[in-house]
Amino acid sequence: MSKQTRAFARSRSCVAALSAIAALTLMPGCGSTVFADDLDKAVVRFDRGQGARLVEAPSDGEYVLRRVFDDRVLATQQLQKGESIGFDGRAAEEVTAVAGPSRTPVKTSRLHPTAFWVYRSR
Repeated sequence: MSKQTRAFARSRSCVAALSAIAALTLMPGCGSTVFADDLDKAVVRFDRGQGARLVEAPSDGEYVLRRVFDDRVLATQQLQKGESIGFDGRAAEEVTAVAGPSRTPVKTSRLHPTAFWVYRSR
């Protein structure tokens, strides 16, 4: 195999590897973001190792449950202003997310240490 052929084969391999990395980064769950904007707008959050708390929903509308480093929406709930929203429980690995009458178990871990409710819309 000539030097040119080997160099061309190497460059094709590099391009293929970089393309694979780019594709994985864009896939849900694989280069997940922290959702810093959502976390900054959190109505209430639970941090692993900290106490759980409940608050009153500040507005009528839809609330979305998320975890840091997780692209998925874990739950959504329509609430009226003043209904309970937050987290209940003391376990380090699992807590219950509360939104009005709805209860959703949420597992936390080193990878997903924080869960939070964010207001989406009216």
